[in-house]
Parts: sequence; C-alpha cells; structure tokens
Amino acid sequence: MGLSWQLSLMSLAAGLAGNFQLGYLAAVLSQPYVAIERHINSSWTDRLGSPITANTLSIIMSALNIVNPIAQMMGQMVALYICDKVGRKRAAIYGCFIIFPGCLLSMAAKYLSPAIELLFIGRLLWSLADGILVVNQTIWLIEAAPAKYRGSVASMQEVFASLGSLATQAFGVPFSTDELWPLMFVCPMVINVFCIVIFLIVYESPQFLLSQRNAPDEARKAIAAYHNLTNKDQIEEQFQIVKMNGSSSADKKGTQKVNGMDIMFRPWIANDDVSCVLRYGAWIGVMVKIAFVFTGTRIFRAFGTFVLNDMGGWSYLDARYASLAMGILRVPATFIPVFFIDRIGRRPLLIWSTAASVLCLVLIMLSIIVGESLKIGTLAGALLLQTVNVIGLGSLSRFYGAELVPKKLLLKSVSTLAIIEAMIRVIPEFAFYPLAHSIGGYYFLVFIIPTIFFLLFICYYCPETKGKTVNEVLNVMARRKGLEVKFHIADAKHDLSAIVPQASDLPIVIAMKQWGITVTNLKPRMTQSCKVRSLKKHRNVSEVKTHSSPV
Repeated sequence: MGLSWQLSLMSLAAGLAGNFQLGYLAAVLSQPYVAIERHINSSWTDRLGSPITANTLSIIMSALNIVNPIAQMMGQMVALYICDKVGRKRAAIYGCFIIFPGCLLSMAAKYLSPAIELLFIGRLLWSLADGILVVNQTIWLIEAAPAKYRGSVASMQEVFASLGSLATQAFGVPFSTDELWPLMFVCPMVINVFCIVIFLIVYESPQFLLSQRNAPDEARKAIAAYHNLTNKDQIEEQFQIVKMNGSSSADKKGTQKVNGMDIMFRPWIANDDVSCVLRYGAWIGVMVKIAFVFTGTRIFRAFGTFVLNDMGGWSYLDARYASLAMGILRVPATFIPVFFIDRIGRRPLLIWSTAASVLCLVLIMLSIIVGESLKIGTLAGALLLQTVNVIGLGSLSRFYGAELVPKKLLLKSVSTLAIIEAMIRVIPEFAFYPLAHSIGGYYFLVFIIPTIFFLLFICYYCPETKGKTVNEVLNVMARRKGLEVKFHIADAKHDLSAIVPQASDLPIVIAMKQWGITVTNLKPRMTQSCKVRSLKKHRNVSEVKTHSSPV
C-alpha cells in the first residue's frame, strides 16, 4: 500500500492553502519593513501635517504584526463551526476565497494613500482565512492519512510553512522598495487559484462523511482513495476503525456523555475516567503548542531582518540577503522529519530540539549584548534556532496534539489548541518591537526562561505516538494516570498482519500451531482471505480481522 495520489494532492493543496500562506503571511512584513515604515510615515504626514514619532511608529508596526495572531484566533473560532457544518473540503475552498480581498486591500494601501488602515483590514482578512485553513488542514490530514504515513504527511506542514517564508524572503530582496513592496501580495493569490482547483477534485474527509453526513458508502470510497486500497475487506477494516475511534470500555457502562468543551475546561463536570484521559492528552497538546511559541522562532520569521539589522549590527542589505539565506537553508531541514519522524519518534525530537532552542537563544542574546563585533553569533544563533525547530518542536507542534485525542473530539481540540496558541503569541510579539528598541538583547530572557521549564515538562509528560493508533496512545496515558479505563483496539491475537508478512506463510503456520490448529493441508500460496477462512473453520473464533494501517 503506497501513498495514494488523492492523499498526495490533498496534502499538497491543503499545505499550500494553510501553512504556506501562514509562513508567507508571518514574514511578509519582515523584508520590506523599512519601505512600509516610510509609507506609514508619509501617509501620517499627509493626513496630520507632521511626521510620526519613533515610538508611535513602533507601536503601529507592532499592532500591524499582531493583527495576524488575533485574526487567526478569530479564524480558528470560525473553523470550529464551519468545518463540521460544511465539511473539510468546502471549508478549505471558502477560506481560499477570503484571501483574495485580503491581499488586494493590502496592495491598495499603497495606491490609495494615505489609507494605511487598508493594510490592517487586508491583513485581518488574510489572517482570518489562514486561521480557518490551518485548522482545517490539520484535521483533514489526520483524518484522511493512514497511520503508516500520518507522521510524514503531517510533517509536511512545516515544509510548506518554510517554503512560504522562503518565498517572502526571495520576493523581498527585489521588492523591498518604496514603489514595489505592494507586489509582495501577488504570490498568495496565484497559489490560491491552484489550491481551489485541487480541492474541487479530491474526496471529503471520511470521518466527516461518516459522523456528520451519515454517508457510509461515500466514507468507504474516501477511505479507499486516501489509503490506496482496493480490497473490500481492508476497506471495511479501516471503516470499522473510523467508527471505533475514541470508544472505550466506559461506553458499555452507560456513562453519561460530555462534550469537548466540558472535557477541556470544566473538569468538575467531566470528571469520569475517560474525560480525565482525554483532558490529559488535550492539555499536553496545548503545552507543546505554547512551548513552540516561547522558542522565539516566530519572532525571527516576523522580525528577522529587523533583528539582524537593528539589533545584530548587519547592514539593511546584508540583513535582507541573510534572511533569504536562512530561508533557503531552512527548507532542506524541513524534509528531515518527513522522512525520519516515523523512525525516530516524536518524543526524542521534542526533547532535543527544545534543549537546543535554549542554547541558541542564549547565543543570540549574548551576541546582541556584545554588539557588532559578534554579529556572526546573532546570525548563527538565528539560523540554528530555526533549523532545530523545523526539524523538531516547530514541526511537531502542528500535529502532535492531534494525535493525543480521538477524531470525534479532533476539531474542537485542534481549534482550541490553535486559539490558545494565538492568544499566547499576542503578548511577546506585540511587546517585541518597542521593547527590543529599549532593552535590546535582554528581551530574549522572555523566551529562554520559559523554554527551560517547558523542556522539563516535555520530558515528564509527553508520550510517544509513533506508529500508534489514537486509542493505543490513550491507553498509555490512562495507565500513566492509573485510571481503570481501556480504549478499544484491535485484538492482536486476531490481527493477522501483526504476525503475517505478505511475502511469507511461515508465521501463520507457527501461529496456527500455537493455537492448536491442524496445518497439514495449508497451501504455501494461500491468500490472506483464505487464511482467515481456514482460521474460522479450524477454530471457534467469532471474528478474525485482517489489518491495515488505521486512520
């Protein structure tokens, strides 16, 4: 079973519409920030008759930057409603259409001077759409991808974010002038057209088709397309796994159902064992999201050229080229988790990348404090910080939390995680620009101290999710908390693929002997379905399942 073309196309379009736009949007003000400052100054002078003060300009630039996380938070709230109401596919298309007016208004701010408020309105619409698209992308990928490819496909989110940031840096070198900076907003609209076309031809999420639309036949078709399956037994196996996702032993006891928001925020209401496990997993996801915020990586994406130029001692031209070079070097690093995350595991990457982030932040702070004589340290620290995070914490924070909760709570969980992350981001990102002018490199203590604590929390709390279904991860967390609840998983005794490689019949012979089954008439080239029938014939087994990678 290889990676299907449907999953490949959906992953490509969702990545370009979601995290590519996120990376582009986060860095779009970084390269041309001097030209935009001059435009704001001239517009202010035209409107009020006097130049803008330096402090006021810093506040306006900070406000323009934090429109992004605030509007994304609004978009994530909208995603909580729209993704379940219209589906993942339509939500993606609607989000793409909202980006067009956002980019056009941002461009119009230059040509309709002194209407600088158009920059804010355009950025607000663009960020609102991106909030919807990023949440929708994560949910769609986790629901559609087989467990075998889930880590690799989800890790591509960081690749797209880095490509978006790189595109901004590349366009920023020639377009960071007083006349050309509006052209920075053309690329996202071109990408959008491509994404909409792809979304029109791929399948809806099988989880949405089953749980919201109650269309089991369509869900089976979507599973077959995304999992690259043609065997009806294997398709049915995956269909049953989708139905089983999140079910537990407590379901049979008539336990009162509670909703996702009660589980997350009202433990005095959702106080049963199942809710305790789900809440534990959801808040671990929150912790990982916040840990990434305090690595300071997003600051370098939004203010990278400013940090190198004003704080690090590099010239404006050199800082722009250095930002471009960092963007180029970061892209190959993003492919490391794509190919190795399902071999290395999530937990080792989380731990070592968080520890490396602390060292990089210390290097950056000391280099800025020493001054221009150590400007190479600022550049090296910034490059290493972004590299270790695209390999580890930055990449994993986009989907790790989604692997800790069942799919029936996935939308609410992912949306809530993204909203909390956006709320936390507002404070350090808004404060950075004005405080960096006043206290310089000491501002990085805001990132260093929390990251040390998060390193300890990650070591203690974060479970490994590599190659495990959600229910298996939930069982690990339940055992850790000492709770008497078990989430349903396939019976390993009846799970043929766990003991039967496709290329050999020897393991099934050994297993049948262990179970006391006569094997004298077993043919060496029996198909898997024949093996199942033989097992049912020779042993009183009520249900024997073939197995492929779960959703």
